[in-house]
Amino acid sequence: MKPCLHESLSVDSDAARATRDVVDHFYKRLWDLRINLAEAITSGISEHEKIMVAHRVIDRLIFLYFLGEKGIVRAVDSNGKTISLNAKELFKLLLHESEDFHAILNTICFNYLGSFTNNELTIDEAEGLYLHVPYLNHELFPEKSLATNAGKVNESELEMEGFDWGELIEEFNDYSWSIDGDASKEDEGAIGNLTPKILGHMYERFVIAVSKCGEIDNLQDLKTSSKGELQKGNKSIGGYYTPEIISKHILTNTMFPFAANQIGCNQYSSFQEFMAENTTIDESRADIVGRFNEELRNIKILDPSVGSGHFLMTAADLLLDWRKKCGDNRTDYELKKDIIVNNLFGVDIMEGAVEICKLRLWLWLIAAHEKTTDPQPLPDIDFNIRTGNSLVGLCGDSVESEGYANQFLTNLHENLKKYREYIHESKENCKEAIRLRKSIDESKRKLRAKLNERYLQAANGKLSKEFRSISEAMDFLQERSDEISQLTLKFEGDMSGETRTRLNELGFRTWKKTAKLKINLNSDSIDLLDNLKEIEKRTCNIESIRGTRAPIRADLEQTNPFHWIMEFPDIFASNKGFDVVIGNPPYGSLSTPEEQLFVGHFYHTGCYREIAAHFIERQIKMLLHENGYFGNVTTSSILANSTMHQLHRVMQENLSDTYTSVFARRPSKVFRNAEINVAITIGRRAHNANGIWKTSDFIRFSEDEWPTPIEDISYGSIDGLILRDNIGGIKEPEKFEVIPKVGDKMKESIVRKLATHDRRISDCVNPKGHTLYYRNAANYW
Repeated sequence: MKPCLHESLSVDSDAARATRDVVDHFYKRLWDLRINLAEAITSGISEHEKIMVAHRVIDRLIFLYFLGEKGIVRAVDSNGKTISLNAKELFKLLLHESEDFHAILNTICFNYLGSFTNNELTIDEAEGLYLHVPYLNHELFPEKSLATNAGKVNESELEMEGFDWGELIEEFNDYSWSIDGDASKEDEGAIGNLTPKILGHMYERFVIAVSKCGEIDNLQDLKTSSKGELQKGNKSIGGYYTPEIISKHILTNTMFPFAANQIGCNQYSSFQEFMAENTTIDESRADIVGRFNEELRNIKILDPSVGSGHFLMTAADLLLDWRKKCGDNRTDYELKKDIIVNNLFGVDIMEGAVEICKLRLWLWLIAAHEKTTDPQPLPDIDFNIRTGNSLVGLCGDSVESEGYANQFLTNLHENLKKYREYIHESKENCKEAIRLRKSIDESKRKLRAKLNERYLQAANGKLSKEFRSISEAMDFLQERSDEISQLTLKFEGDMSGETRTRLNELGFRTWKKTAKLKINLNSDSIDLLDNLKEIEKRTCNIESIRGTRAPIRADLEQTNPFHWIMEFPDIFASNKGFDVVIGNPPYGSLSTPEEQLFVGHFYHTGCYREIAAHFIERQIKMLLHENGYFGNVTTSSILANSTMHQLHRVMQENLSDTYTSVFARRPSKVFRNAEINVAITIGRRAHNANGIWKTSDFIRFSEDEWPTPIEDISYGSIDGLILRDNIGGIKEPEKFEVIPKVGDKMKESIVRKLATHDRRISDCVNPKGHTLYYRNAANYW
């Protein structure tokens, strides 16, 4: 089914630009206030922790503003009668009437929102006034414990001096706050309207900006110039996030065909077409719509690099819209609760991203609450939105495929069943959830230890790391003394004769600039270490020191492995995978040697350093079940990189009816602040894949034209047109291979005609005669 985007799902580009401008302004204004807040922390935590604490404080305040605007957190008198105040007025009151505004925020977040008994908070200086704070969820704002030189300190115990809270509240009060996302509810004189999306935009841009700085040793390095650039390195504080039109395009073309195929209605190209033909008085047609709605009610959607939840929020909005149009007449609150509990799942390696994603989903639900009473406790989605490394860990089929003993598998399934029962009981009774948490955590700890052990046994490889000294390298090798390890020394220039002789005496194999020693450290290594230290001391031209050994449990734990069969036990016990897997996976090189080791062993694409390739393989081969749908936005390197043979093979062997559209970065670009060419790939998982893969031409557009280019894309088949030594040439391992950008029928026919000719431009090259100048220009062609 060719991907499409109908008018009812299009995005108001003017409104999108207005929202973007408001977010930009708010983000830049808060940047230095966040740094000032971090600098005010006097407790002895690291500079990095200070800036992260400051960011979390601002996130919590944003969340509380939305609760205040909704009237959920509100001022009441001694009789419990609500005092009519909007969020701006409420927090202005708290600021002026509180002895310690930071302490008030901590009390609300850590003590009251997660407490069944604490509901009325005394406002220090406001006689007869109280702050009503209902119980929402015990995991809403988990308090962190931070390391200091004197030991651990809880976030609420951090001391702050000299921060101007009034300046921060004044900045917040310059905007309108709309929890339901209605931009029309803008206060007179407000700079703009802020919706819950601000939490996602703020987090993703902040994380990107801070990551550019590397290790933060001095908060002054994060101050900005008048141009909005960091004073350290002139780096921009901007970031990028997936435009809504892209996430809608991917979700509509994965969710709809999956649900339609499940009921045998794959003849429809869109939800609109399906509804137009089936919403009649004919009872049989009504039954089809009911069956479709049931598929939507049960659909399982995953984003394995969820970030702040942008794709899941798009999925949530679409599911709500479609289910209401299918005749589900429950209240918006009931429908939203059902969607976030039963349909949406996400994983991210960054704990902060997971927290923001959950807050956004909860705010989406709270927006549907009527103001007349306190809301119900928020559902526990801690088991839906998880923290961990999506690339490292066991999935469903991989447990059996790695050849584990039957007894281990039997015990594993029994333990997983018990773990599932704990989770179900916890979800069904919020008061019991706190009591059950200890049993759940203990059960998970035991399961995780067993799965880590088995995963480690299956990892057939060596861990190789560089060190600053021979002592550090030897300590590393000593951690796995039961197997042969290797120490490698590389010199800047040729080794001296004396050094080479000494190393040979110690058992090294030596070359001009390299020496390698295979060693079993079960034997006494003290004398060896002393001798190596002496050589290191005398030799000033050692360029690098590398240790290589078999991995240990600590190496695996350092990657924060995510065992899918344990983290989502219901999904892999029944469906053996998700129905729809979507997202915008990270791109670039794997960051640690540990990740490189474990990914290198378990993936066909492990030979590549491009992390997006591993995410794509993980999703297609291990996370989707048969006939599930895949949809990702990535860099176009998945097509244009001439060495990506293994990734192309994985996609062609495991996806049917695949469509890839490719967008240029000139004259305009999909991601406003990112200089990348973008590819959107959509396909259906199939064990016996038909190999059909169609691609678009290189789509160029101006900002004024967007989003028109995505609404009607022409695709052409790549069959027989893959670029190798010639068009459609014979596939050879490790040789040049590029997936062509084909496009409409005319362009496809031209390429097919070219494929029939053997003669190439290189065949016409002659050292005599006229000179032809050319250049490679991948960004434009």
